[in-house]
Amino acid sequence: MKISLVCGNVMDGNPGRESGWVLGILKWMLAMNMVMGIGLGETGGSEPSDLWRVENEMERLSLPEYEITPGAKMEELTPSMAVIGKKPGITWHRSHGGNDNLRYSATQQITPGNVHELQVAWTYHSGDGKGNIQCNPVIAEGMMFVPTVGNAVVAVDAKTGREIWRFQPEGRPAHRGLTYLEAEKGYPSRILFSSGEHLYCVSAQDGKPIKNFGSKGRAKAVQSVVAPAVWNDLILTAGFTGNAYAYSLYNGKLKWVFETIPGGVNGPADDNWGGFSVGSKLLGRYSFG
Repeated sequence: MKISLVCGNVMDGNPGRESGWVLGILKWMLAMNMVMGIGLGETGGSEPSDLWRVENEMERLSLPEYEITPGAKMEELTPSMAVIGKKPGITWHRSHGGNDNLRYSATQQITPGNVHELQVAWTYHSGDGKGNIQCNPVIAEGMMFVPTVGNAVVAVDAKTGREIWRFQPEGRPAHRGLTYLEAEKGYPSRILFSSGEHLYCVSAQDGKPIKNFGSKGRAKAVQSVVAPAVWNDLILTAGFTGNAYAYSLYNGKLKWVFETIPGGVNGPADDNWGGFSVGSKLLGRYSFG
């Protein structure tokens, strides 16, 4: 069984204070055979653990197959679950929703009462091959941004499905996600994504590379399959084979690296597929696993 959990400080990449007690709890749970609700064998004593033994099989069969637990309302979220953004849960500027990676939308037009009335509005064909897309699209400025099976990134009119622009990088772009960034400080709105061993930054309006970002819109980086996260003037990424990286938002230069795997990558805790989240601007914490 492999368990990975990383929590660090966004400013310099060093482990946050939370990491110590989180790892301590995990070690205690392992010792008590409680991780993930699964007994892991002997506890080290003379008697086997019976923490999860079922006393009566008939009683177990009489239990409901599952229970639905309602999620917390926005006003009930604690500071440690703070959501970044002016309109939490309304915009979808990063794959899986936002920097929090909650995959939650607070929009209210589609409800349990009218979901059956939904119909196909349009269908877009990239026309560059056959395959699957593992990236959650991003929507902003009336456009949908998404990679294609032919390893391009396109902007599609969200109302009509008409392709607006196409950008062809090296490698497989935005494998598991990409990020939209609003215009600020004289910079246009941008699309950030990883492809191969590069981090790309292109204009959201026309798909052209941002020239002062790295070399012609791409900066040398490690392979990453998840959507980058933006915190202040840093772009945060999780390496596919481990470690967390921070790059300058404006020129793509590497700022810091936090090594998550003792002895280097390709170890027992590599391969980050699940996602990458960043806490509130006040807390400044990142986590992935």
